[in-house]
Amino acid sequence: MYKLLIAEDEELERLALQKIIRSNFPNINISGIVRNGEEAISIARIHRPDILLTDIRMPVKNGI
Repeated sequence: MYKLLIAEDEELERLALQKIIRSNFPNINISGIVRNGEEAISIARIHRPDILLTDIRMPVKNGI
């Protein structure tokens, strides 16, 4: 089972990505869904995801 962290500032995009992942990739567990790069760093330190799916343009801290 792989752990995935999604970082996306748009709510509709977060919901769509979550639905796509859960419907098509049963071996991927979504360990976090965050709104910006700063939150992504915090959650990544805790959950240690295998995959990070991130938007590049986000408020606070970008996805790069």
